Amino acid sequence: MNYFFENINKNEILKYLGYRTGEVPADIMEEIDEAISIVKKCARPKYVFRFFDIDDEVLKEIAVGRDMAELLRSSFKVILFAVTLGNEIEMEIRKLSFTNLSMSVVVDATASAAIEAFAEELDKSFQEEFSEFYLTDRFSPGYGDMPISIQNYFLTAINAKKEIGITTTAEGIMTPRKSITAIMGVSKEVQPHRHRGCENCRLFRNCEFRKRGENCGYEG
Repeated sequence: MNYFFENINKNEILKYLGYRTGEVPADIMEEIDEAISIVKKCARPKYVFRFFDIDDEVLKEIAVGRDMAELLRSSFKVILFAVTLGNEIEMEIRKLSFTNLSMSVVVDATASAAIEAFAEELDKSFQEEFSEFYLTDRFSPGYGDMPISIQNYFLTAINAKKEIGITTTAEGIMTPRKSITAIMGVSKEVQPHRHRGCENCRLFRNCEFRKRGENCGYEG
C-alpha cells in the first residue's frame, strides 16, 4: 500500500505548518518537496486491522461515549485499525532537529500528512471490502468524547504492538508518534458524513488558528 505516498496532500502539510493557502513563501514549498522525498525514503509504513461484531465484548472498553453510540447506532460490524510510519522517520526528524531545525519541522509536518494519507488509503480498502454496505466516518481516541485513555485497550484488541510495533504511554500517547488508530462502523443504512471541521481535526487541542479565534479553512 506504499502508493499512498503519491497522495500526500501539500495543503495538509501547510495546515500542520500553520500556513493558509495564498500566504506561503516559495522557499517553504521547496522545503516541502524535499521533505516529501525524505519521508518517502525513511518511512516504513505498516498497518493492522480487525473486524468485530457490534456486540463483541472487546468493544465494551473501546466504543465508549455518546459520540461512539451515535456513530455506531446502526452498525452491525466494527473495524478497528492502526497505521504507523515506523521509528526510522522519527529518528530522522530528531537528527534534523540538531542539524537543520527548520527542515525538521517541515519533515515532521510532512510525516503527519503522510500518515493521514495512509489512513485514508486504508479507508478506501475497507470501502471496497464492504462495497455492499455503508461505512461510517473514521473516529479516533481523543476525538469528541472518546477518551484517549482507551488507547491501550485499542492496541491490545488488534495486537498492534506485536504486529506493527505501536506502544502507548499510560496517557494514551503512541510510539512511534506518526501513528493513527481509528474505529469505523459498517451499516446496512446510508451513513451521514460530518464536515471535517475543527471539532474533528487531529490538531484541535493545539491549533494556533483556533487559539486566535480563526480557522485554517481546510475542509478535507
